[in-house]
Amino acid sequence: MKGDANWDAVWEFLWSPASQVVISVSILAILTVVGYYLVRRTRESMDFSTPSANELLTEFRQSREDERMSELEFRRIKQTLGEKIRHEAMDTGRES
Repeated sequence: MKGDANWDAVWEFLWSPASQVVISVSILAILTVVGYYLVRRTRESMDFSTPSANELLTEFRQSREDERMSELEFRRIKQTLGEKIRHEAMDTGRES
């Protein structure tokens, strides 16, 4: 049958080394584009902003209230963040 001979030629062509290289490179290119798209979309949805010293102090205050840290630890953190809060306030005042 002539139809079977055509399919045999197609399969023979598809299994030739040159066709396998083209198919493999095409699949690799498609996977690379899909991977790039997924990474880009994921990075865009992530929030990389650094919390301000005031926000950090609020979180540490909550930790202290929940007794997850000692009063001494909280005072040290509060002192350090207090300096940063003053610097942030001065920087904001200069920008205005």
